[in-house]
Amino acid sequence: MQLADTNTNYGKLKVTEHNYVELNSALKYWDVNAAQNIQAGWVYQLITSKGRDQYFINENEVRCRWWVYNKLKIMRDLVAQGYANAKVVENVLIPAMEFNYLRGQKPIPLPIRQRRFV
Repeated sequence: MQLADTNTNYGKLKVTEHNYVELNSALKYWDVNAAQNIQAGWVYQLITSKGRDQYFINENEVRCRWWVYNKLKIMRDLVAQGYANAKVVENVLIPAMEFNYLRGQKPIPLPIRQRRFV
């Protein structure tokens, strides 16, 4: 999710292709295996059909936190469709999102403030 433009606080879902699995700049990495034969288009269609791509970003806060938490809603959508493993999503990802990760420091508890989808 990125800021759509400098004149609004609306986010824009950007889909890109990369030749790597893990970012060099990643501070934390969680591996969630997809079910066999899942196509990226199916995942994109699921996200957009539920309106999870329509997001209002608050400029004055840690703006990606609520989007990240809502990615967990997307992950739960993927679980419901049989695209991802429920145990990993519920037991690993959800508890992990309650922290802010900084390089060279222990994870810091950081409450997620609710924002809204448009």
